[in-house]
Amino acid sequence: AATAAAAQAALQSLTQEDYDPHTAVAQILKASKWNQGRLRNEPNSNLRHRKHNERKWDHEFVRSAVDDYERHLQYVLDHLTSIKKEEQQGSDPTSSPLSSSSLSSTSSTTTPQSEETSSTDLLANIHPSPSKVAKTHDLLSPHIVSAAIRALTRSKMDTPLLSQRVRDIERLVGAIGWTPITAELSYRLLEANGKGGNVRRTLALLELRRRRGYPPLEQDAQSIAASNTQRGEKEFYHALTSIQSAQLSLRRSHNIYVHESHLPDASLDNPTRYLDAVLLNMSRRGVPLTPAMAS
Repeated sequence: AATAAAAQAALQSLTQEDYDPHTAVAQILKASKWNQGRLRNEPNSNLRHRKHNERKWDHEFVRSAVDDYERHLQYVLDHLTSIKKEEQQGSDPTSSPLSSSSLSSTSSTTTPQSEETSSTDLLANIHPSPSKVAKTHDLLSPHIVSAAIRALTRSKMDTPLLSQRVRDIERLVGAIGWTPITAELSYRLLEANGKGGNVRRTLALLELRRRRGYPPLEQDAQSIAASNTQRGEKEFYHALTSIQSAQLSLRRSHNIYVHESHLPDASLDNPTRYLDAVLLNMSRRGVPLTPAMAS
């Protein structure tokens, strides 16, 4: 927890001059890939004819890209919060882009076109540059958020820090409120929360994917071909990984005199009920339990 708090404190707020969604999006897309092309002993080279195993994964670049993306999300949230405060302080609703109608997500008169217009108005003053204003919509798109979450899982963070960082990004995106959850985004969130040991969140995402009818398949078809898993098993492996990750602290230091009810949420002494939830989700979605997965 102390490590996570220190990492969050190190993320300095952006100024208007530092706000650059073009660079943030480009870095996240690059960081979400398996390899950025840096060769061993040749940090500035990007030759493509070298073998894959001669390349070196740049974890520092990935961490830097994720940090920068999170700062940009915080900048957007701060902008929206300042508009909301101005509205609450009694400014004229007709002149403010953040009117009560734009805040009501359940209004029967709200249409996709009006929602798009509302979001455009809210972001119109986020930066003097029109191109940066337009790029902010890409910054908040499900595809870019998915890429950021994917990059986070490839940043080689300790499990407790990964657990905290993925939830922090989720909270920022949720507070902004303009990124719809898609099949791709829900899968990446499932993967990251699984690796971070956020069991309850992982199971909630599994259930969300079932309710929405998302197919239980690994999004990356190339990963399916390269792995030994059956089609549809991958996301359930992430769910099992979440249980294993949550038990890391218990394996390192377990006080047998402390009841599970007094342990942190991330610590699981008895994972049986969570395993049952995973198996039930598999059954409802038609994914058989194979011997390899059961072992």
